[in-house]
Amino acid sequence: MVGTVDALGPGVTDWTAGQQVAALTVYGAYADYVCLSARSLVRVPSGLDPVRAVGLVLSYVTAHQLLYRAADATKGERVLVQGAAGAVGTAAVQLGLREGLEMYGTAAGEGAARVTELGATALDHAREDVPARVRAQTGGGADVVLDGIGGRTAWDSLRSLRPGGRLILFGHHSALSQGRRSLLRTLGFYLVGAAVFAAAALPRRRQVTTYRIAALRDLHPDWYREDLGRLLRLLEAGKVTPPPVTVLPLEQAARAHARIGQGHLTGKYVRPGR
Repeated sequence: MVGTVDALGPGVTDWTAGQQVAALTVYGAYADYVCLSARSLVRVPSGLDPVRAVGLVLSYVTAHQLLYRAADATKGERVLVQGAAGAVGTAAVQLGLREGLEMYGTAAGEGAARVTELGATALDHAREDVPARVRAQTGGGADVVLDGIGGRTAWDSLRSLRPGGRLILFGHHSALSQGRRSLLRTLGFYLVGAAVFAAAALPRRRQVTTYRIAALRDLHPDWYREDLGRLLRLLEAGKVTPPPVTVLPLEQAARAHARIGQGHLTGKYVRPGR
């Protein structure tokens, strides 16, 4: 959420009423008022449009931390993003290109066109052998793969890595079936994940780690504040371009979630304040 401080609790001195702030609430932001710990807040530059700023709080911080906290990517490295046309994927492509990374992204149809427009090399996961293409174009494999899909895709991600490369797994999208958890698919998802970790330990010395934004935020809250603060300054300077925003009232939240579940979302849905 991005909102305005309305009132302060006892002993809070770092904030004043009227300041614009952001927070990763995980849940609870579908409200006119929310009570949050002062240490969970990040200052939003005065005058920055909250509708634009709120798009950074989850997707862009996730992308930034995947690249630079989890993968420790450095300029010139080759990065493959699985599902690069999604919210986190497009953010990762933008941020990686800004820092001199060579970006590749899987997508299909209109999504592939978006990945190309961003400046990355698009790979059609529905029509081509992604690991073979990555190895051919990079001369041996990617240095980093970001995989928010998992399941069978995790195998392709592992096969796309060069020896010594890093695979970061996040999200559990393939454990979902038509919006509900399928026991069989969930079990398969975790079995494949375990096999990927085991295969990574073989002599090719590839590293596999997992990432969850809320877990890292709780472990290193200073990192979260630093990263979101940096991204907000980049947005203020016009150096990052979040996807388009559709503003909907809270009464239409069910419609928004239905469209997200059907994969009909381009950009972000935002519920405005009253």
